[in-house]
Amino acid sequence: AQQVPTRAIVPQFELRWWQMMDAPSWVNLGVKGGGTVSGAIYNQKQCYEKALECKPDHASVWFCLGTVSGGTVSGAIYNQKQ
Repeated sequence: AQQVPTRAIVPQFELRWWQMMDAPSWVNLGVKGGGTVSGAIYNQKQCYEKALECKPDHASVWFCLGTVSGGTVSGAIYNQKQ
């Protein structure tokens, strides 16, 4: 019998307009690997960066950003160790 290749279904996650300035919503989107916000696609790192722009003192999000090798928050570049 011939096997038909299956295609992995990747879930699409999306934030609503009212969640765009909500740090926990960005964190949740990042934990899921990223998603779409107002038609723009954000990867995991970008979601954590956005969460920190909303709430810069969120320690656990800084940890999450470190797990994806750092990033840029409010124009400043942070490496994994910072």
